[in-house]
Amino acid sequence: MTAINDAPEPPAAGQDRWQQIEERLRGLERRIREHGGAALTTIDACLARLDALRHDLATRPWPPTSPESPGGPARDGPGHP
Repeated sequence: MTAINDAPEPPAAGQDRWQQIEERLRGLERRIREHGGAALTTIDACLARLDALRHDLATRPWPPTSPESPGGPARDGPGHP
């Protein structure tokens, strides 16, 4: 039924409407899979980087022995220009 008149819609119009809805749903499902896959790939890359950083921190000596360490007290401490 339409809002303009009380005549029933032809059966083909109802089928076309459902077919359009189903096509849109398939498109949404495809985009969700694509974006989900991209998100998982990004998360995997971030986790791999975090794992590499964790490994670095676990195997390097602490405190760093290099006098040129960035942000070290010799350069940024009080009384140093």
